[in-house]
Amino acid sequence: MNRNYTTLLERLNIFVREYYKNQILRGTIYSLIGLALTLIVFAIIEHYGFFNGLIRTILFWTYLFTAAIVCIWFILRPLLKMLNLTGTITHQEAAKIIGKHFSDVSDKLTNILELNDIDSGNYEIIQASINQKIKEIELTPFQRAVDWKKTLNYSKYLLIPLGIILTLFLSGNKIVISESTHRIINYNNEFIKPAPFYFKLDSDTIDVIEKDNINLILEIYGEERPKEVFINYNNNIKKLKKLAIDQYSHKFKNVQTDISFYFSANNELSQEYNIRVLSRPEIQSYALTISPPKYTNTSTQKLKNLGTISIPEGSLVNWKIKTLQTDSIIFNINDQNTPTNKVQDNNYSVSKRIYVDTEYAISLANEHVNFTDTTFYNIKVLKDSPPSIQIVANKEPEVNKSLISGVIHDDYGFSSLVFYSEIIGNTSVIIDTIAINNDLTSQSFIYSLDLITAQAQAGQKIKCYLKVSDNDKINGFKTTTSELIIINMPTREEIKNEFADKTDDVKKSIESEIDILADLKKELIDFEKILIEKDSLDWRDKKRLDEILQKQKAFESKITELKKETKENFEKLNASTNPTEEMIKKQQQLEKLFNEIMPEEIKSLYEELNKLKDELNKDDLQKKIKDLQLSNEDLEKELDRNLEILKQVEFEQQLIDVISQLETLSKEQLNLSLDSLNNKERLDQQQKHLNQFEKTQQEIQKLKELNQNLENKQDLLDTKTQEDEINKELKEGFNQLEKKSKKRASKTQKKTAQNLMELADLFSQMKKENDKTKSYEDMEALRQILENLVYFSFEEENILLSFQEINKNNPQYIDLMHKQQDLRDASSIIEDSLFALSKRVPQISSKVNREINAIDQKTISAIDHLRERETLKAVQDQQFVMTSANNLAVMLSGILESMQEEMASDLPSTQECEKPGKGSPKPGDLKKMQEELNKHMENLKKQLEKGETNNMQKGEQSKQLVEMLAKQELIRNSLEDLRKEMQNKDAMNKLNNTINEMQKTEKDIANKKITYESLNRQKQIVTKLIEIENAMREQGEDERRESKTNLTEFERIIQEIQHKYELEKLRQNEMLKTQPPNINRFYQEKVDQYFNKMLQ
Repeated sequence: MNRNYTTLLERLNIFVREYYKNQILRGTIYSLIGLALTLIVFAIIEHYGFFNGLIRTILFWTYLFTAAIVCIWFILRPLLKMLNLTGTITHQEAAKIIGKHFSDVSDKLTNILELNDIDSGNYEIIQASINQKIKEIELTPFQRAVDWKKTLNYSKYLLIPLGIILTLFLSGNKIVISESTHRIINYNNEFIKPAPFYFKLDSDTIDVIEKDNINLILEIYGEERPKEVFINYNNNIKKLKKLAIDQYSHKFKNVQTDISFYFSANNELSQEYNIRVLSRPEIQSYALTISPPKYTNTSTQKLKNLGTISIPEGSLVNWKIKTLQTDSIIFNINDQNTPTNKVQDNNYSVSKRIYVDTEYAISLANEHVNFTDTTFYNIKVLKDSPPSIQIVANKEPEVNKSLISGVIHDDYGFSSLVFYSEIIGNTSVIIDTIAINNDLTSQSFIYSLDLITAQAQAGQKIKCYLKVSDNDKINGFKTTTSELIIINMPTREEIKNEFADKTDDVKKSIESEIDILADLKKELIDFEKILIEKDSLDWRDKKRLDEILQKQKAFESKITELKKETKENFEKLNASTNPTEEMIKKQQQLEKLFNEIMPEEIKSLYEELNKLKDELNKDDLQKKIKDLQLSNEDLEKELDRNLEILKQVEFEQQLIDVISQLETLSKEQLNLSLDSLNNKERLDQQQKHLNQFEKTQQEIQKLKELNQNLENKQDLLDTKTQEDEINKELKEGFNQLEKKSKKRASKTQKKTAQNLMELADLFSQMKKENDKTKSYEDMEALRQILENLVYFSFEEENILLSFQEINKNNPQYIDLMHKQQDLRDASSIIEDSLFALSKRVPQISSKVNREINAIDQKTISAIDHLRERETLKAVQDQQFVMTSANNLAVMLSGILESMQEEMASDLPSTQECEKPGKGSPKPGDLKKMQEELNKHMENLKKQLEKGETNNMQKGEQSKQLVEMLAKQELIRNSLEDLRKEMQNKDAMNKLNNTINEMQKTEKDIANKKITYESLNRQKQIVTKLIEIENAMREQGEDERRESKTNLTEFERIIQEIQHKYELEKLRQNEMLKTQPPNINRFYQEKVDQYFNKMLQ
């Protein structure tokens, strides 16, 4: 760089520094003038305003802020530029400033700087030009361009603030500046403006307990008295209450925070006072944990900030109290202090078990408060009320509906529900615990009276009640007793009459359902005609079909109801009587027939029709309607059959009742002849027997009426003579007792007892003969049906093979069709015979009748196909007919063998009983032995109840008990032997249960404890033995079905029929050989007809 140019730049830099020095001096003068004037203004304002601390604070900090801004701008900023710490003026700007002062160098100095900035051109020429111009201005003093004189001229303005201050000081008003400035500088301090009066409060700082009220008393003194005085706090101004000319008051309520306040009057302000709040101990929150007694099954309850509560009696209550500013606590329960546990600072815990209504109080204290605040609470104890029980069932339920139901309720739960019952006349009380859910506070219960009613005799009364106990261990399980319930057991006559009435209702219902099926049959035929006549179905047809299906559905429901009623009717009768094994079997068979009335196929047919009715498919509907017609025909037959079998069962039950009544009356008449009663008592008993026999005569007459209603009537003997004789003897005995002729009356009574027993034996023998004759006739009829069915199967097979070999255009095709029609007629005879037999033999399942009906329908179908020359379809139907006939033959063969076994079972069983030790007894034998044992136990029980034990020798009583125990043990051992042969699981379970029941009976006999429960158990054992016998019979039948050697009866029948069939065929061929060869066609047809008749 050019040396001369460098020197020039140094001279310019010196100028710049001098320039900024001048700026700093000028700024200082400006600052002093401005700040002095500002201070004077603020002081004057404060002097006259006498502001509070806030305004003074604003003035103070405003002045400082202004001073800082002024100094920074006028002094600090040029200083920084002079020191080159921030941007300064450029050389060009300095040149312009110098040029303003020295006009002759202005352009030259500027040209030098501009030439130096030129980059292009001749460098030497440019440098020469620069040097030349520098020489021209070399002697010019740049520093003189700084105008120091002008700057110093500004200092004269400092006289203004100095003059104002001096004037105030000299005039004696220096306080305008001094005190005002002092207050502004000490803005944090409070300054009181001198006033004509003064405010006086006892203390600058007043203490008050938190949330308390405080009353301030203010006094005014001085030369003047203000009319009104105000208090200022929290931006609020309130007038004080004037108590006297120089006394005022103000009340602060519920003081919770520190308060700063001052008084004002006539624009005069007091100093600031303070109210200091002292901490008050208080409950911040508290939590209660209520733990009820365990027996209440109530979960622990947690409450917050609730003091007054209701709790179960005996609950453990735990308080967790969280406080504020608390040093100690007093917990008082029912005027007694309870120790508290300090968990941590300000947290306390108390626990107490509460049994009675309680009042408790909580008091707190700290350094400022000494238990002055007390909070009171109440605890209401909920007493555990006794349980309640309400019987809601009929108080005189029927025996077969012996249920007691009710509702029990308690506050927290139960410990037991016990049923107490007593048969009036007996001393023993039956106690039974009813299972309930102990945790449910309200629940219903149902209890069956079967246990007590099974032990009661007909006509007896039972009184019973229930006791329910709650689970209150604290107060000793409170108990409530229900109302007394009296149950009147129906008499045997009432039971029998009810059985007869309900049986009549069932019979009428069955007859009504048969009529309904007949009406449905007509409706189905009409609907079928509609299907044939119409091309398509409309909504009316759908509605009609729907009505038909609704009737079918109602029929199904009615059958279910009848089945239930019949079963309940028999169960009720059996519960109060001792039904024979034969009667129980027939009841079970009838129940099975009722169950088979509505097979699953018919139910499925209903469902299919319900689906098709919406689709309105004519062809499918037509087929299903036809199937429904056939099904209804089967249903009608089964109902008719069940009705007849029900009548037979009713007749046999009536016959058994008549025999039982005669035997019972005979025994009572004989006992009366030997009894040592007084004459009046014997007379009453004789009259009673006379009345009973008259009722028995009515029963005999009813027996005859029932027999007349049977299709297959029984042979009943005319017992009118015997009845009249017995009636005469009973009256004669009554007359003799009236005449007090005891010996003659006793002799007559013995004779009457003998005649009654003979009449009973007569009916018994008649029953046996009728049963035996009926069994033989039924077996013979079944054997004949079986033979015809096998013959039918052979003939159907022959026709089937013939159709398979012959052409449909062959003239013999028609002859075979005729044979098929003749065979169909033969099957109808078999069908009618089998249905008639099924009304007599309940062992024949309804499946048998349905199977023979299916054979008939398939035979008709085969004939229809043959007419249309559809040989293949006809052969398929014939194949079905032949297979069904064979299957049916096997079923009937099994039924025949079962009937033969039942008929022959009594004879070997009797022999085996007479010779014990030879082989294991059968269940039938054991059942008879069990029945005899039951009778012995019943007789001994009656003797014990009548008090005859005292008259019996102890040795004789012990002997009877030992014999009964030995007999029961023998029966049980025999069952244990049978268990080894048992294969059926269900039968095995029944057998095990029966053995367990027998062991209980043995225990009762050994302990000489024969109760009604024991007798009831013996009845159940007999029933189970019957079920075991049936199960073993079925097991034997299953084994025989699996063994070919055991089908001898069926094979024998087949062989006999096959032999007869071959003989008939041979006979037919021989007759054909004897026919003249030249016979004409007319006579040929006649001969064929003759031969056909011969073969039928």
